[in-house]
This record gives sequence, structure tokens and C-alpha cells, in this order.
Amino acid sequence: MLRVRAALPTDYPDFARLFPELTAEHAPPSEARWLAEMVATTLIADEEGAAVGYLYGQPLAQVGYIRHLVAAPGARGRGVGRALVLAAGESFRGRGLSRWCLNVRPDNVAALRLYASVGMKPIFESVFLHFADWARIDALPEGPPGVIAGTCAPDEDSRAEADTGVLAGTLTDARARPGRTARVLRDGERFVGAGILDPDVPGITPFEVATPALAGALLRALRPFRRADLAHVEVRAEANPSLAAFLVAAGATERLRTLRYEGAL
Repeated sequence: MLRVRAALPTDYPDFARLFPELTAEHAPPSEARWLAEMVATTLIADEEGAAVGYLYGQPLAQVGYIRHLVAAPGARGRGVGRALVLAAGESFRGRGLSRWCLNVRPDNVAALRLYASVGMKPIFESVFLHFADWARIDALPEGPPGVIAGTCAPDEDSRAEADTGVLAGTLTDARARPGRTARVLRDGERFVGAGILDPDVPGITPFEVATPALAGALLRALRPFRRADLAHVEVRAEANPSLAAFLVAAGATERLRTLRYEGAL
């Protein structure tokens, strides 16, 4: 019998075992991070007492974001993913959310079929980019004069998100996550860029700029918070092919393309 349940702190070994199925290029989050940030919004699929999949969701201000969805190789084709997705939908609705979203590889036909069956549709394409060394961002232009990099106050989060196209609640959520650093770009009263660095990946997502010429300013604002032992950095350009092309021209390597799927709950 397959059942879906809320994750427990003791599920970390199964989470770490299943995490590589995401084909991420970094190690599983530490147990400390799992306990502090993930276990409360993770679901486990159990089959005869064995964990055969998990789903990690991120409830934001208006949207439930499915960040991880994994089924064990030997359990695929048996409804594990569907059971987890349906349970996540119930959880998000219980929190008062009315929409949900996720990212999926365009060649994952089974996943695309599943997400379409629950009412999700493709909204845009994202490009994951890899800088082999932070030093490569030195070749990027400084950006237009008058643009200032810095932080925003908690009561400015919603305006910064609206100005830059970041999902509502993302900046507020980052404040509660140890180790994350958020920086914004301002042009007068308007926010023209926003990014959040996770130094353990290391990666910057979201990474939103009004024009590609601002990318260097945002990257430089986040660079001081990198881990010294990790030279590279990943950046995700969402619905912004001109930004992706700009960063590739500056020395980034395209690693992955995904589709953002979104729908009503």
C-alpha cells in the first residue's frame, strides 16, 4: 500500500538517499538544513514501510512552489509522483493558497503529462547558467550610473518583488533561511534588480534584472557572501532569453533548461 505522510526529522537518511534523483550537481542539503528549513513542508511517500519518494514544497505569499519531486527508480510508474503532487495540492490549499508552480525538464514526458492532468500549464522557460569562477563576472559592465546595490527593509519586500517580477513572498521567505543573502538594485524609487544567494549550492535564484546590463551590478553585490571554498556559481535566468544570452557571452555555460508550470489549485 502506498501512503503519503508528513516528513519526520528521522526521515533525513531517506531524503539524502533520494535527493540525487533530482540530478542536481551539488550534495544533498545537510541534516541541519533539512531540520531547520525543509522537514516541515516535505511529504514522504511510503510503500510497505519504505520511503519511495518525497516532495518538498515552499509555501509563499500567494503560490505554493513545488521545489523537489522525487520517486525512487524502482517505484516509478506506480503513481508515486501523482500521490505526492495531489497531497501537496491539499496542503497548499489548507494554507489558503490558490495557485501552485514548479520547474520541469522539457524532455520529462511523464512529468509533463502529470502536471497537465492537475491543471498546470507551461508559462515560460528558464535557463540555468554556470560561471566556473566568480572572477568571470569582472568582465561584466558596471551598469548604468545612478543604480545602487543594497538591501531592502522588510516593509519594502512586496514592492521590490512587484517591481522586479519576483514571486510575492520570496524575499520575506529568504529572511527566515539561515545563510541566504538577498540584494536589490535601485534606480531612484524603483527596484530594478533582485537576487538571493544560497552559498551552499552555490546559486542565485531568483535573479531578476530590468536589463541584462544590470547583471554585473547584482552579481558583484552578492559576491562578498559566497563561500570561499566554492569558486563557481549558478544563476537562473527566468523568462529572459536576452539575459541568458548576455551571460553566456560573458563566459557563463548553459547547463539546463526547464519549463515553469503553473496553475490554479
